[in-house]
Amino acid sequence: MTDLSNLILLPATEEQKLESRHRSFKEWGKDQTLEQYLVRDTLLEREEHALNGKFTTWVLTLADDPKTMEFKCSCETYRRDALVLHPSAQKPSSAPAFGIASVFTPAEHRKRGYAKHMMRLLHAELQRQDAIASVLWSDVGAKFYAVCSPYDSKVVSSASSLDGWIVRGAHSALWSTSQQLTANTDMPVGWRWLSSTDMPEVWKREDQAIAAQLSESVGNAKDKVLFSFLPSAGVAEFQVVRALRLWKALAPPLEHRGIELPNGQGLVTWSFDRRPNTLLVTRIRVMSSVSPEDIKQLLLVLMGLARTHQQERLEIWNMPEALIPASRELGFEHEERTAHLPSIKWYGPEPLDKVVWANNERFCWC
Repeated sequence: MTDLSNLILLPATEEQKLESRHRSFKEWGKDQTLEQYLVRDTLLEREEHALNGKFTTWVLTLADDPKTMEFKCSCETYRRDALVLHPSAQKPSSAPAFGIASVFTPAEHRKRGYAKHMMRLLHAELQRQDAIASVLWSDVGAKFYAVCSPYDSKVVSSASSLDGWIVRGAHSALWSTSQQLTANTDMPVGWRWLSSTDMPEVWKREDQAIAAQLSESVGNAKDKVLFSFLPSAGVAEFQVVRALRLWKALAPPLEHRGIELPNGQGLVTWSFDRRPNTLLVTRIRVMSSVSPEDIKQLLLVLMGLARTHQQERLEIWNMPEALIPASRELGFEHEERTAHLPSIKWYGPEPLDKVVWANNERFCWC
């Protein structure tokens, strides 16, 4: 068994942070040059979502040589604003929560328990910053992070009792652009294309919409806790900045960032992903006042965009229930993902089975 007693978790030095990116490039940067990979991450650090100490690279390093470049593994965290509605509350309250990304162990250090040890230590670091929750999106299945419980946990992790990060809502609605599409995909009169200059105000309005959504549940959620990230302060913009290279490669070019329906009745925003090339919806909201015909047309506009810009598919995470009938009619497939599994660790007083992660969409992914 590997001796972990001399290993501690610390914020990385600048040199360690750069080394962590050189390491991960070997596996995650396959369609980029090293320079492109490093420049992208440097630019992301300068964006609003990472400023003022909100972004940290962590390393599992030697207690007697903490600045060593021979650290065992690394990860990144983003401090973000969230809203929480507790069962007895009359309105939602603000709370810090964290997104976790880039958990990486180089090949020579794998299978020794280093990453699990790092993640178990990370809980305490986040709780010291008053985190109500932390989330990650697992690409190594559901079990690995589920067993990474805090070291002070009173729950003994087993097949039936896990106290790490637990998967919640890994559903995707997918439409392939290889399918026949003969319907009208034009924008209806009165709907508005959103540009990059619109987005700061759009995200502030979405913060308000989420607050209203949670407030409407006061007295109706029974014993449930409602939790949601907020998309403002650069959180949702991360999806575009990280994919700028894909945006710039689009043919024909696309300047639109989303669509807004009249009178705040609905909104959809998007970015792009690769392997396969995907128009990826980052946020979608429709009010109950939106007609089934308009819901169908909204999906058709997205389908037309995906095809026009030579994407292989359109993907929507955790599609709102109101859209599902129209999506099935239009040929969407619905499936549980095996990658990017949204996983949550709740630090509040309530048990996790009482927590509802609302607005579990791509906008908060990191």
